[in-house]
Amino acid sequence: MSLIKHKKSLSLMLTYQCTAECTDCGTGSSPRVKEQIPLEDAIKFINEARERDFGVVVFTGGEATLRWKDLLRGISHATSIGLPSRLVTNAHWATSLDVARGRIAALQRAGLKELNYSTGDEHARFIPIERVINASQVALEFGYRLSIMVESRQIRTVTRDTVMSLLAERGMADHPMLSIVESPWMPLDPHRVESYREGTSPDADHVHLRKGCDSVLSTYTVQGDGRIGACCGLGMRYLSELNVGDLGTTLQACIEKSEKDILKLLVRFIGPMRILDWAGRKNPQIQWEGMYGHHCQACIRIYRDPAVAEVLKAHYIELLPELKDALYLENRYVEAVTTQHVAAAQKIVHEM
Repeated sequence: MSLIKHKKSLSLMLTYQCTAECTDCGTGSSPRVKEQIPLEDAIKFINEARERDFGVVVFTGGEATLRWKDLLRGISHATSIGLPSRLVTNAHWATSLDVARGRIAALQRAGLKELNYSTGDEHARFIPIERVINASQVALEFGYRLSIMVESRQIRTVTRDTVMSLLAERGMADHPMLSIVESPWMPLDPHRVESYREGTSPDADHVHLRKGCDSVLSTYTVQGDGRIGACCGLGMRYLSELNVGDLGTTLQACIEKSEKDILKLLVRFIGPMRILDWAGRKNPQIQWEGMYGHHCQACIRIYRDPAVAEVLKAHYIELLPELKDALYLENRYVEAVTTQHVAAAQKIVHEM
């Protein structure tokens, strides 16, 4: 029995290789990184995801389209067994509208249900923004629900408004199937502070507005090197604690292992920002206010800062009542924290 009652997602990084080499890439991808997983393993996990009633399989990377034939085979297989699929891509392939139409037609024939594009100042150093616009126009022509993620920093050139303006020139800005969102571009170093627009990085007065992480324990990611992570995980490649299996492991085993980890449960239901706030109240030397625009960077801090670990070891039990309440609201399975998870928590924090 899984504690998380929401539909889970399987994320497949067919390769770590990418056509871009963004600074602080959350997966450590670049043109030089060649690691990839075999198609037969991807198919195996797609099959189990269907058996376990996962809601979607997401093909990501790296840049999944660099494994073009295997990508189409994976999408086709997921479609054939009734599992919807999504592609996350930087749209490097959309060199013209005609080329984009050929690619998206092939994806649609394979059964792809949803497209997500990534852009911003980092991506645009390697993939011209015009290619993202070409790919966006064609995706909407083909009837796709499209989401575009734009990197956010205080000083930048490519913004949501930039993308909207370019799409408006093609009559697409108000398309009902289009969503453009901005997401903070984060450093992988948990002590490096990026500059964002005001209000992006919370302080103690506003941290209560931050929620838990919806990704951890809901998304299971088969990475380009074969490790399986328990979240969609920016920085997951560098945090061994977030990796719970490999190509020889079943998804069910990964789920069971992950849901016995009290810290992952706290990250999901309380959230990295609020955990840091709580730890900082216990130890004022733990400075965090205004440092984190993205909760994944705050999560890296939790796992990497010995001072935070010491607070968790000494006081984690204080967080269990809130965790129990959250689990009750999730699925009324309160015993998970009052019995087996308390025992697992004691073991976990002892080993931190």
